[in-house]
Amino acid sequence: MGEAVFPFILDTYTTDSSTVLEESAISKEYAWDFDRDCFLMVDGKLSTVSGQEAIKIWAMKALRTPRYRYLAYSWAYGHELENLVGQSLSQEAALSEAKRYITEALKVNPCIIEVKSLSVDLADATLKIACTLVTQYGEVAVVV
Repeated sequence: MGEAVFPFILDTYTTDSSTVLEESAISKEYAWDFDRDCFLMVDGKLSTVSGQEAIKIWAMKALRTPRYRYLAYSWAYGHELENLVGQSLSQEAALSEAKRYITEALKVNPCIIEVKSLSVDLADATLKIACTLVTQYGEVAVVV
């Protein structure tokens, strides 16, 4: 059993002597309302999604979360894009490094096989990211 990539929901089961944490065969994630930037509730309870939608939510949240900042996440989760701030790189070099950081952040997830069609745009001090993820569940478009 390898290290789980938080924040995926993990399944647990109890044996005679201990509780075992096992990564679900199908990735699950709490549903997220990106328009309102909050968890999606159904009948007052947190809703969950699986498969492609779970991967999409995981990726979008990972690309919004700086690595090493929050103790709730493993040190493998999130991005390192803040390392580019204040660097004296040309725009081309900065965008190349941003693509590398983004790819590294996404490839941490074992369900993501490849990052395709990655475009990074820096306009008005806002970094816009678009890509297609090839996952074990099919292709997923991500725009952040």
